[in-house]
Amino acid sequence: MKMHELRYLLITLSLFLTVGNAKSYCQITQAETWTDRLFAHIVQNRYELLLTDRLQPNQQISLLCDGNAQVFTSTCQTSGQFSPALPSTNCSKAIQPSVVPTVSSTCPHTMYSVGFQFGNAFMELYRNCYDATTMTAYFSISLVYPTYLNSGRPPTAFDKDGIISPADEATFQQRSVYNRFTYLFGSGQTYVPSSKSLSFDRGHLTPVADYSFPKILRQTNKYLNVVPQYYSINRSNWKIVENWVRGQKDVLKVCTGSLDVLQLLDRSSN
Repeated sequence: MKMHELRYLLITLSLFLTVGNAKSYCQITQAETWTDRLFAHIVQNRYELLLTDRLQPNQQISLLCDGNAQVFTSTCQTSGQFSPALPSTNCSKAIQPSVVPTVSSTCPHTMYSVGFQFGNAFMELYRNCYDATTMTAYFSISLVYPTYLNSGRPPTAFDKDGIISPADEATFQQRSVYNRFTYLFGSGQTYVPSSKSLSFDRGHLTPVADYSFPKILRQTNKYLNVVPQYYSINRSNWKIVENWVRGQKDVLKVCTGSLDVLQLLDRSSN
């Protein structure tokens, strides 16, 4: 082998080893997400919620607590590790979520912004157009970032946020749905055969699975963020669309809503 060929081979091997030892990103682990600290980053000199679980080298991450606690800041290294390492401890006082009515020309009812207040900055997670008088969620608007962790399911409880009453909340229960169908269509109706039959889900507009961090994915469980959706559609066709959106691996601004009202034949075939 000639000398220049040997030198080329050594340089190639050196570059290969260098690339092989470096990672092009830092992946937040599932264990690191299980804290009540709020994951954020700075965009144009203000804090915004961090909605992805994978960061690029030199990208900074901030973990926020309430009560004038010091902001914990870490930086993604080219080794694929955060420095300093991310804490797994909880805040002595955590930042509580907020639901704030906001002005919007796109919503003919009330636009509610869901997020967290940190100092003078409100960090929005998503916003929903909602009519509290009829308990109707029209649409939600959210940013969907690429995520690589499996989202955990939030608790089954849904927040009323002072917008609907306990009696209104009860109308989503299976027994209540069955009683309503029996009232409308008669005792022989087959749309919802019994009070234990699967019928309508609380179908999320902004989905829980769009997020990795437990503290923020829990905020999708709100009545202003759901529509009564027939269970087989919610768990099949609708889920397929949501998975397709998440599979794009781009940052997307997504508007999700419902169109029209389901109509069924009554006892007089009207």
